[in-house]
Amino acid sequence: MTHPMGRSLAGLVVAGFSAALSAWAQDYETVPSLKSSDFLAPEWLSSDLHKIAPEARFEQALIVFSITSAHGTEEVAGIEMTKRRVREIHATEVLREKRLAGAAVEGITDEGISTAKTLVGAAKKPVQTIFNIPKGLTSIAKRSASSVENQVKKGGNYTGGPIKDWFKVSEPKLDLARELGVDPYSDYEPLQKQLGRLAGTSAVSGIGLRLIVPGDGIIAAADAGEAASKLNDVYRTLPSQLFQENVKMLEELGIPKERASQFLASDVYSPADQSVIIRSLAEIKPAQGVDAYLDAAQAAPDQAHGFMFRRSTELLLAYHRAGNAVSAVGAFGNFPVAIGKSGRLILPLYSDRVYWTEGASNVATALKAGESEGGFSGTDLVATGEFSERSQRELSSKGFKLIPKQPLSAATPAN
Repeated sequence: MTHPMGRSLAGLVVAGFSAALSAWAQDYETVPSLKSSDFLAPEWLSSDLHKIAPEARFEQALIVFSITSAHGTEEVAGIEMTKRRVREIHATEVLREKRLAGAAVEGITDEGISTAKTLVGAAKKPVQTIFNIPKGLTSIAKRSASSVENQVKKGGNYTGGPIKDWFKVSEPKLDLARELGVDPYSDYEPLQKQLGRLAGTSAVSGIGLRLIVPGDGIIAAADAGEAASKLNDVYRTLPSQLFQENVKMLEELGIPKERASQFLASDVYSPADQSVIIRSLAEIKPAQGVDAYLDAAQAAPDQAHGFMFRRSTELLLAYHRAGNAVSAVGAFGNFPVAIGKSGRLILPLYSDRVYWTEGASNVATALKAGESEGGFSGTDLVATGEFSERSQRELSSKGFKLIPKQPLSAATPAN
């Protein structure tokens, strides 16, 4: 039976939050001591360019690693994000040493690693995931008080700022990043410094870079052809073209150009990440909730959290493609949520591992209250990571359907 859309997205007040908390058992799982080697193969742990600390820690469903390189020490949350950073460290060195088809490029000054040290000490940013939703959360698909809609500029002028900056990205830079198998919009400053230094030279065209990372499992690109075959085409398309495509797709989803331009002007999401989110929504074709979904996306505080939102959206698309049709999307706090045609809530969980912590218990409580108020038949928790035995037992006993270790879909048309 299809769930009535008006009821599902208009008034899902999470009632009885405090009462439910006191009713449920308040003992939580003790997160064990974690070793980086439990989550990463040896080739990821160290090389001549980087070293990951032996001890890892757990924070809000993600594993946090400490990486040291010539550019300093930083903490990175998430197994996938850590592997991305290792690739970026190696790509930075490839560019710095000008391993360009075995020859140096004339006229390029070697600035050296020492001048690019942008990370000092252990830079720690708090992780924001679904498991630290505020206790005052009042609805599943209602915009927060800090909704970006309240921050609209008068006249809707979004032609400057981030959009203007993104449009400066050149084809040589896209080509260079593609051959290295890295994100041309990465917020890793040492990499951006080297990409910018080389992409402005005429010698870049057709150089055929090879990114060498130790270990068979993490050679990002053996050659340009292989790299191009693996990367989503959002990394091969100029931002100006992506902008036009994204505006058109959002208009087809009922989002006016002014509102679309507002989302596309975000400095948190690169044009590539925006395109993946929008292409996912365009394929899902939700009947309602796209505006609230964009609000939630824009609440991400930085590129790392924006990337997690993007990955959650790709997870939702993969679940949709697997036969679990989505009819509407919305927000749970500032995180994505969907409603299936089956009448069930669908919560995509970008995670490494889920333990039965206080945060997990709070989320489960709020979701069960929302289920009851909205008349849903249940909730599907679709995760990229694993559930501990305790969290499986607790969540299953409360009626959640757990779908762990799900692959992510690239937001390109399904075959």
